[in-house]
Amino acid sequence: MFDWLIEGINGYFASRSTTDLIWEAVGVGAQLLFASRWLVQWIHSERAARSIVPIQFWFISITGGVILLAYGVYHVSIAIIIGQLGGLAVYTRNVFLIYKRRRIDAEGEVPVEDQVHQHD
Repeated sequence: MFDWLIEGINGYFASRSTTDLIWEAVGVGAQLLFASRWLVQWIHSERAARSIVPIQFWFISITGGVILLAYGVYHVSIAIIIGQLGGLAVYTRNVFLIYKRRRIDAEGEVPVEDQVHQHD
């Protein structure tokens, strides 16, 4: 009944080198890791009873993004390379901002954006 599917899968694996198959596994693993960040975000939001984005979300994004970038470079996929480079810039910036805010909070400073500006 599913002979066509089994033949297609066998043909797919038979036509690929070991290196290609390893990179396919890396790509699938990276996609699964990348997708898991939404599960992490959901769990944290449910526990807090509000929508939040935990720092783990950004670290998973960076890790998955770097692996997907490597996958894109291996396959010379400009779309993947450009997409991951843009995303990695945003993910890294968010981690930087989180640590900056933590440092400010630890030092007891009031960030400029939180200061009340009074006009005479």
